[in-house]
Amino acid sequence: MLTITPEIEEAADRLEKAASAASEYHFMSRRVLPSYFEPEGFERIGRGSHRVAFRGPGGLVYKVELRLGANLTEAETFSWARTRAHLPAEVRLADQALVGMISVMEYVDGVTFADVIDSGEGWAGWEVEDLKDLNNTLDAYSGLDDLHAGNLMIDNTGTVVVVDLSSGTS
Repeated sequence: MLTITPEIEEAADRLEKAASAASEYHFMSRRVLPSYFEPEGFERIGRGSHRVAFRGPGGLVYKVELRLGANLTEAETFSWARTRAHLPAEVRLADQALVGMISVMEYVDGVTFADVIDSGEGWAGWEVEDLKDLNNTLDAYSGLDDLHAGNLMIDNTGTVVVVDLSSGTS
């Protein structure tokens, strides 16, 4: 489990305040962040349908929700998955914690399943067909929704890491 330090709390609070100031909310309780939004000390590293991810202080990933409740859903799902998901031995969950309205997690140095599959070449001891099979198995049997190739990474040791669970459980 990720240990939350005062520095992480301060960074998450600073990011949330900057996001609130830079965004507007519309009728569907969705936050609209301008594409150029990148507060000082944070590097924008990705965007999904529910959140924008930044690499920030401590080398951690800080996720700002675009859909109200996405980070809370992810925190609850990570908690559920740690005790109930059926994950193969070569798969682990990223260290994650909810700090206010910001989801904070470890930065995984590696590549997504999607990138490896799209390249057609293996990576860190994994062959493309093995990744496709594992992705299908996880999707069908883990009890986790939205566990697609873009939400799974392979770190530099060859371990598969689940990095996004904002859609919940089955």
